[in-house]
This record gives sequence, structure tokens and C-alpha cells, in this order.
Amino acid sequence: RREWYAQMGIPWRRGYLLYGPPGTGKTSAAYALAGELRLKLCALSLTNPKLNDNVMADLLQRTPPRSLILIEDIDAFFHAREKQDTRMQISFSGLLNALDGVGAQEGRIIVLTTNHREKLDPALIRPGRIDLEIELGNATGAQLKGLLLRFHPDAGERIARLVADYPPRRLSPAQIQQILITADNLDEAEAGLRAAFAQPAPEPA
Repeated sequence: RREWYAQMGIPWRRGYLLYGPPGTGKTSAAYALAGELRLKLCALSLTNPKLNDNVMADLLQRTPPRSLILIEDIDAFFHAREKQDTRMQISFSGLLNALDGVGAQEGRIIVLTTNHREKLDPALIRPGRIDLEIELGNATGAQLKGLLLRFHPDAGERIARLVADYPPRRLSPAQIQQILITADNLDEAEAGLRAAFAQPAPEPA
């Protein structure tokens, strides 16, 4: 839709925010998106002490065409700023200008991830910078079933009983996958999952 963006006078780029608890697939979703759209994936860490406003702007301007720029754990920037961490050389205005200032490249996608959306400055995620926010939560019963069937495709009835006992959104997909990977058989997997079901839900961070 490049021509349509040009006709409307809108910069031809998109910004996405993926947020939710740890282990819910935010980074994996960015990798999958880059693969599906055949984009070059460029990861940028704002906590790198060698990064300052000029270096960051230069790096983003030199990203190859058709790139997806992934900035993980964007809340760490605000945490460091609150703590006045002297290792953080990037200013907030420098970050905003690099994302969508005059020198920002067109034809790119920026994906920000965070476990703590509430800690982000509203100016960072306002419409125009972030076009779409997507919450990735803990696993639903349907997602638990899908993971179990991938590891144990012939255990439909037993899986159905296990899913029926699952407290909604208790575990992250990463937690479930780890239990299934380490289990040698379905008995061990079920025991591990039921033990995890019985643990109290984590307190909000």
C-alpha cells in the first residue's frame, strides 16, 4: 500500500506494541512476523551502554530496506531512566526521534515488547507511533490442548480431562512447553502440569 500512503501524505511505516506476562510469545511473534513477511530482522537493545542518541539514530537509518526492527523490553529504558542509571546514554527525545522523526526510514516495521505496559510513557505509544497494541496473555484451555496434542497426538480423551481441570490462563505457553519437553511420557507430563495447576497464581508485578 505504499502508493496509498504517499497519496495520503502518511509515512509508510508501522509500529506495533506486544505486551503481556513473560513467556507468552512476544519475541516469537516478532520472529514469525518477520519470516512471514520476508523482512530482515534487526534487534536493538536500548540497555547497551555504548548506545547513545547519535549512534541509535545512525543504526536505525542504516537498517536494510524491508526491515523489522525489534526492541525488546522497552520498559527497561524507563526503569533505567527512573533510577538515573548513568550507563543509559539515550534520551527520551532521542528515542522518539529515532522511531519516527524526520530521518526515520520508511518501509519498515518497528515492534516493541514489554512485560509492563503500564510503565511506558504515553508519548511513546501514542497513535501514529504505535499503530496497533496486542496483548499476549497466558495460555487458554484451547492453547493448552493444542500444545498437548502436538506432543501426544493420540491421547485425546486424557488430554480433554486435563484441559477441563486447567485454571484459566494460569500458565504461560513457555511454562507448558518446558513441562512437556522435560517429560519422558504423558504420565510425567500430566503430573508436572497438575502440580503447576495447583500452584497459586502469581501476584501482578
